[in-house]
Amino acid sequence: MQLQLGSRWLVREWEDGAVLYDRKTGDTHAIDPFAVEFLCLPESARYDAAQASSMLGERLGGAIDADTLRTAIDAALEQLRRIELL
Repeated sequence: MQLQLGSRWLVREWEDGAVLYDRKTGDTHAIDPFAVEFLCLPESARYDAAQASSMLGERLGGAIDADTLRTAIDAALEQLRRIELL
């Protein structure tokens, strides 16, 4: 899935995550594959934990239990807030 973040960010994706270059600050950030999946959700789902869990659970085909999924979502949110993507 192709990550679309707007003109502020240059994005390079790989199987094991992505690297984001912030044109505003000049900083480069590496994010993990789960954070990439999270960013590919519709924007409204990114701010609704239940909807994000449901959509990510479907995308992952039930390969992850609910507790692990919630932990991964919390980690992705923290990572993305730290680099000002949320």
